[in-house]
Amino acid sequence: MHYPVTARTRQPSQKRVHSGKAFVLFLFLCVYLSYILFFDLRILTARLGVATPELSQLLLIWGGGLAPFILYFLLSIRLTKSNYFLLGILSIYSATGLILGFVFENPFTDVVGDFYKSLFIPAGMGLYFAYRRYGDFVERSLYWIGAVFVLARTIGFIVTFGSLSRLYYGTSMDALIVLLALKGFSRDFAGKSTTKLAKARKIFVIAAALIGQKRSVALAFLIYLVHRHKRLLAVVSVVAITAFTYLDLVDWRNLGFIGRYLSVTDTSFIVESQSMRVNEVLTAFAAWTSGAIAFLLGHGFGAEILVYTGRGDYAEWLHSLHNTPMAVAYRSGLLGMVLLAYLVRVAASDILVKNRGDGAIIFALFAASFFFFSFIDEIFVGYYAAKILENSNSKNTGHT
Repeated sequence: MHYPVTARTRQPSQKRVHSGKAFVLFLFLCVYLSYILFFDLRILTARLGVATPELSQLLLIWGGGLAPFILYFLLSIRLTKSNYFLLGILSIYSATGLILGFVFENPFTDVVGDFYKSLFIPAGMGLYFAYRRYGDFVERSLYWIGAVFVLARTIGFIVTFGSLSRLYYGTSMDALIVLLALKGFSRDFAGKSTTKLAKARKIFVIAAALIGQKRSVALAFLIYLVHRHKRLLAVVSVVAITAFTYLDLVDWRNLGFIGRYLSVTDTSFIVESQSMRVNEVLTAFAAWTSGAIAFLLGHGFGAEILVYTGRGDYAEWLHSLHNTPMAVAYRSGLLGMVLLAYLVRVAASDILVKNRGDGAIIFALFAASFFFFSFIDEIFVGYYAAKILENSNSKNTGHT
């Protein structure tokens, strides 16, 4: 329901949040953002050869700690005329992936993990319904708590590794906080003008999230900046994704100063990782198109592929690919691609028709996910999708 702004009426965004619900949201955001942070740290320590089994176990336990929140948000979903199609696709996607995962005898823990993460988008939709009466409270809380996590992580990595060159991995948390900072840069989430101090704080947070070799976050940043200009948005999206993909095809170790820098700073592992990502996409595409069932429904949750790493003839089995569209195609086939296409359509409708920033956030996260796996198990994709769909018939335009 949409309320007119008058002297005697108060918008839903002005309602006071019940202390219990505020505490639940605070706990959820802390657990969820630290879960992403632990995952980021586990990948980085593994690449640097200093990973420990305890960190992997902690990640598993922390992920399980999300379960009560996921269940609560799933139970908060409201089936409406505008969202039943998305919920239907998500249900089929989860059920099909789980069944095929067991049929193909994929690793049990990966099957269960993928199924669990497939609940994140519908849980995000439930999160929206649980807190919609409180207006921008979720976004404000996410931004402030997420900003603290980003700043603490960036400072911690610099102190630990003593070099900005080690800040290589960018997660969905970095991209999301950057997008929220941009959305509330000139006006906050309630539409009020922001002060110079608030803008300065946002610039500092954006810089902390962008620092290091994080092209995925940089791509999300660029797309949100131009989302009001439709033609420029299309050009920037295609050019940036193509250019960043091309970076994977170049062996930077053979390029003069850059090669010497990689050697001196001991960051040649970046080049090996980039080369491997190209092989991931090519191998996954070949597996996806290997047969009719694979093409339509994929290989199921928990599926792995054997990928050559670019280090001689060495190959390893991979579960999480560094490219969301291809990972979804490999696991869930054309069905998964339909889900992705529908979410992009929802985002595009909000950008093109309503000219709001919510759709731009979804689209920017999708573009960034060409370089890491996150979009399909990002809770806030579901949050913004539910918000857009419920407001799809509104004649009021929002702000960015």
